[in-house]
Amino acid sequence: MKIETEDYSIETNDQQVIIKGALRLQSPTAYDKPFESIREAITNKQDGLHVDISDLNFLNSSGVTSLARLVLDARKADVGFTLLCSEDIPWQSKTVSSLGKLNPKLTINFK
Repeated sequence: MKIETEDYSIETNDQQVIIKGALRLQSPTAYDKPFESIREAITNKQDGLHVDISDLNFLNSSGVTSLARLVLDARKADVGFTLLCSEDIPWQSKTVSSLGKLNPKLTINFK
């Protein structure tokens, strides 16, 4: 499944989701549709879900809240969750590590 707009793209393949661009949606609920494939993978208890945000240049506070909710959903469903991030993108190096406190099964890899 692929969602593509002028600002961002979200591509889902089996156990991997790749998010690129800049996500500036208005509210946490506005992220429900773009993040639907991730939520479905968690609901289906698909283990070993990998979310690559290493090319996601910008994510606003509503997006960070939605990402945190996905991390919590994975914890509740007891599903492994890996985030692939970039140290070169300031918001990722400052924000993503705090998500690890929400889920002991969250793996955060920086490249």
